[in-house]
Amino acid sequence: PDPSRLIFDITLLSETPTFTTSNGRGTTMHRDADIFSPAGAPSHYDVVLVPGGSGSRAEMRNLPLLEWLQEFAASGATGDGRRKMLMSVCTGSLILAAAGLLDGVRAATHHAARALLAEAVEGAYGRAEVVAERVVWGAVKGVDVVTCGGVSSGIDAALEVVRVLAGEACARGTAEWIEYEWKAPEMVG
Repeated sequence: PDPSRLIFDITLLSETPTFTTSNGRGTTMHRDADIFSPAGAPSHYDVVLVPGGSGSRAEMRNLPLLEWLQEFAASGATGDGRRKMLMSVCTGSLILAAAGLLDGVRAATHHAARALLAEAVEGAYGRAEVVAERVVWGAVKGVDVVTCGGVSSGIDAALEVVRVLAGEACARGTAEWIEYEWKAPEMVG
């Protein structure tokens, strides 16, 4: 792909001006927008990525975040022609489950958290099939839901999102650019 041509405009959303990653030694990040501000409104976004990590368990009880995700999912059924996607990497699927956004779909997470994901889905009064796959697609409330296993499967999931939104050539070009041997799964229509 042409590295000067941007397909995605990335925005870091947070409730606080800065946040620290929960794994390793921690990296401090600065948000681009407050989820409670007009710029952070769910209707402004087409793809939302929910990362995992050890902090995901605490975020499962973060009601403002869960409500924001629910509002994003509800905005997918507006009929304005934009395709909406929720993507989680690793244990980010626990947060989607806590928000009740995995009901009726197959879902993946890190292998060490599959039992916890099943409990989280049940706790949100949902029905999801927890599977041992790298990348899984489903749809809830008019929004595509993409979940994946451990962190390395996030590359496969991200390339699938690129494929769906920007085409096969762009996804393959992106994989080549990052020197990643990608085998496109046969799962998305």
